[in-house]
Amino acid sequence: MAGTIGSDPKSILVDHIAEGDQCSLTMHVVDHGIEVGTTSPDACALHCGNNGSFKGTYLSVDDMCGADSVTAAIETAQSSDSPLTAAPAELMDAVLRKCGQTLTNTTLADVRLAVAAARHRIGDNARCLAALAPYAEDASRSDDDLIDGMSPSAAEQTIAVMSSVRQMLELCGK
Repeated sequence: MAGTIGSDPKSILVDHIAEGDQCSLTMHVVDHGIEVGTTSPDACALHCGNNGSFKGTYLSVDDMCGADSVTAAIETAQSSDSPLTAAPAELMDAVLRKCGQTLTNTTLADVRLAVAAARHRIGDNARCLAALAPYAEDASRSDDDLIDGMSPSAAEQTIAVMSSVRQMLELCGK
């Protein structure tokens, strides 16, 4: 999609499509990103479907939070060469603090699992459990209950994540 910034730099007119009304987006800078809205939701729906929308807060992503950086941090924390110190755990805690809002659910789970594993390696099982606390309730449910109504792809990812979470919870003493 393409658009034109008009006289008000906080609004963008999306290029007109022949069969629809003009889609007009509004943009306002907010802490850590841009808030996007629309003054013409029906016209904008033509660009993304009835179940989609442009509206929302688009967060800026810190360099530390890019896919390659997060993957490298996870690999560093999980490395068998990694010292038995708090450094790998602190690295993963920093990634979680700084990047948690901008990560996909699967990557967020990978980061939390890396935090938990690093904490467990140094004997800090209380913080290992704390890293996995957002998943504890789901981990206690059966796979069938967890994936009820999910697409096959989402179900497969959920089962894989929960399997890893359950193993780590057991290691950490739950």
